Amino acid sequence: MELRFNIQDIRLIESHFKINPDYQFTQKPVPISSSLDLKYEKKNKSVQVEISINSDNKNQPFIFNIVLVGLFNFEALPSEKELERIAHINCAAILFPYARETVADVTRRAGVPVFHMEPINFVHFYSLKEKIEAGKEKGKKKKTKQLKK
Repeated sequence: MELRFNIQDIRLIESHFKINPDYQFTQKPVPISSSLDLKYEKKNKSVQVEISINSDNKNQPFIFNIVLVGLFNFEALPSEKELERIAHINCAAILFPYARETVADVTRRAGVPVFHMEPINFVHFYSLKEKIEAGKEKGKKKKTKQLKK
């Protein structure tokens, strides 16, 4: 079965940017650390995906927080597991370039060297998430067995 969905809406719902006044700018490129968080919520035949990217390392020239929400409509909702996979891979990959562009634009407007976020392999990102969750489940089962003894 071919799964079809479309983008209903993409919105920037939060944007914070602050230059670090204590940072001494040099000509050398500065590694910028950032973290990514992703959530989704099913609503009828739609799914709302929220992608949050932030950097709050005090040793960087700036800190930022960007939150985007995308609303995706499906002809028919897939199973829960498939929906989770689509939200974390396909929908996140659609939203991420908007976040990258926002960060690049705000750094350019701030007069600091433009920060172009590295691309993200959302398939790999999702695989890591699954491995972590599988490890947690394994740990819970071991604890349950030990308690039953």
